[in-house]
Amino acid sequence: LYRVDAQGKGEIFFEAKQRHLLSMALGKDGTIYLGTSTDGVVYRVDAEGKGFVLYDAPQADVQTLLLDEAGNLYAGTGTPDRPNFPMPSALHWSPTRTIGALALSIVLAPPLAPVADAPAPAPAPAMRAAPRSNVAGAGENSVFRIAVDGQVDEIFREKCLVLSLGLQEGRLLIGTGLEGRLYAVDPRTRIRQSLARLASGQVQAMHASPDGAIALGTGTPGQLWKVDPRYSARGVMES
Repeated sequence: LYRVDAQGKGEIFFEAKQRHLLSMALGKDGTIYLGTSTDGVVYRVDAEGKGFVLYDAPQADVQTLLLDEAGNLYAGTGTPDRPNFPMPSALHWSPTRTIGALALSIVLAPPLAPVADAPAPAPAPAMRAAPRSNVAGAGENSVFRIAVDGQVDEIFREKCLVLSLGLQEGRLLIGTGLEGRLYAVDPRTRIRQSLARLASGQVQAMHASPDGAIALGTGTPGQLWKVDPRYSARGVMES
């Protein structure tokens, strides 16, 4: 990690024993958080450039980091494989919202009945699907919440790459690849919604606006999308 002063002079500020520094977040007090590969380590670096291991993720690549107002750190992993870590997660799918594309065509997720990606045992809770196995499979990645006191909780897991994170009205927004999905997760309950599935394969960046809209920057191909806060007036259900 380099620090460059106002005159353009650069110097090494922190050097990790990792192959890559993939992501960075800056705290209000000047603390720097770094996500790395190939060991999936999250570092906390103080103002003097001294680094401490904050968390060692089960996956190899910490692709994205995000701090909330309370100081909780969210770390998203994006590794094709490296399984075996505990934590069941609950999920919930909701009707998709209207997507206005600024380039090419629009692809919507199924817009009507809520659908869980795993069958729930009967009788099933109204808002939750059956818990998953405690051991993740190959290709599954996660979002971990690292609280101020150091407690770590897995709040999201899916067979995808977690590439970007955002916050909007108390919910965590998760942009993924390789299918270009956008999820919203309640960090307290781990209940999630599938907001959109884009034609682009990777949601690499996002910005949540105060009016409820979400701007997405995607790759393969590179496009700019806008997810509108309104629900679509019409939809199609495929069976």
